[in-house]
Amino acid sequence: MEMFGAVESPQVWPSFLHQAGKIELGLSKIDGCQLLVVASEANKVATFIAKSVTKQGLVRSYV
Repeated sequence: MEMFGAVESPQVWPSFLHQAGKIELGLSKIDGCQLLVVASEANKVATFIAKSVTKQGLVRSYV
């Protein structure tokens, strides 16, 4: 959630300024792209996949 806040209000999150700037630049190149916050319950499958690949050390897996 911190990274989302850093992109939306970078002045409030100076420690994430560099990362937020890179994300904002990347998003600006994708037509119609937007960030959405969803409840974790709505994203259980992606969370499960992310946790399992992290535990297994599969650093090149994508969700």
